[in-house]
Formats: sequence, C-alpha cells, structure tokens
Amino acid sequence: MTWTFSTEFERKGSRKIKRAIEEEFDSGGGFSTEKVGLLRTKLRYLPVMMWTAMTGCLGHSAERIVERKNLDHPIFKEIFYRPLHEGENWQKKDEETYNWLFSKLPTNLKLVRCIHGDAHIAWPMWVFDIERVKGEVDFLATKPFLTTSNEYDKKIGDKFGSLFSVGMPKGGEYVTLHGDEAINMITKHFGKLFDHNINVYKKFNTNFWFTIYYS
Repeated sequence: MTWTFSTEFERKGSRKIKRAIEEEFDSGGGFSTEKVGLLRTKLRYLPVMMWTAMTGCLGHSAERIVERKNLDHPIFKEIFYRPLHEGENWQKKDEETYNWLFSKLPTNLKLVRCIHGDAHIAWPMWVFDIERVKGEVDFLATKPFLTTSNEYDKKIGDKFGSLFSVGMPKGGEYVTLHGDEAINMITKHFGKLFDHNINVYKKFNTNFWFTIYYS
C-alpha cells in the first residue's frame, strides 16, 4: 500500500488560491506504512499526525479518534510500529501526544472521505506552527536520522535497514543505497517534504488541511 498527502479546504474561499495551493503542495510521491514506524523510533508528533490521517484505510474509525473515544488502533499491532526499548509503551505515549496536539489546535480536525469511501482525519496546517512539531521537521531536514556512534541508532538500523533502498545518481553513476544510508535519505526527504508544504502554507497565509490517502 502506497500513501500520498492530499489537501482539504473550507467550502468557502477563493478558488484561485485553492488551485494555486494544490499546484504547489507536494503529495510526497508515495511512501510505505513502514516508514511511519521508522520515524516513530525518534519522533513523537509527526508519526501520530500521519497514522491518524491514514486511519480510515487501516481499518479503524476516524470518527472515534476525533471524539477521542478509542485510540486502540491497528497500527499498534504491526511489528514495524513497536518500541525498541523494553517496557516502553508507544500506544500510551501516542494517546498523550494526540490529546496534547488536539488541545493546542485553534480550529477543529476535519473528517473527509477518500475516493474509496473511507473516512480520514485531516489536520490543519496550523499544527506546524507548534514549536515541537516544527522542531521535528527541522530535525529531519537538517540532521542525519542515524549516526554510527549511537547504540540506539544501530538498533534502528538493524530493524529497518533491510526494508528500504534508495536509488540516486552519485559520481556520474546511478547507485542504490541500503541500510543507514537509505534511512538517512528517506528521513531527509520527509523533512524537505514537510518543510516545502509549510512554506506553501506560509506563502498563501491561509489555513488548509492535509490528510493521507492510499493509491
């Protein structure tokens, strides 16, 4: 299953601005659910926003998440979305993170339906004005996700390194990166993707929402 970002707007508003935002907004070009688990090994806010936006396609009620009645989501049963530290409880932390983000929003989350009929949560772009959220974007865009000197990073590499590869031109040739190199390229791509879309949001100075559909 491949995921892409999508925009949502208020019914009222300038069609011209909507079209301009849609033209500049980066949908991400497709990514796998496993990459959300990779991000969660170091981040708190972006992964929670991502899996709640995906929720309609993952067999859970988006309505119940918006109402904060049930965050016992299928993603917590996936092997790629499990903590590397023994005794750590991601579900409890993710519930706390979601409720904290929810409390900081000046506008509501939206419930939208994709072409497959599944209900999805759409987050307002305003969420990137929250310092902790923007800090995670900056980390992805400017820092290596993994370093060779960190024992925890080695555990991340052992778990996820075999799942991903990235093709790119290098030294006049086209090479395929694996392991830590691929992970650092993938996470930097997410940072640049989020950063680009934040700049679109700031450029037009109008709030809109984003969600994640599968294609």
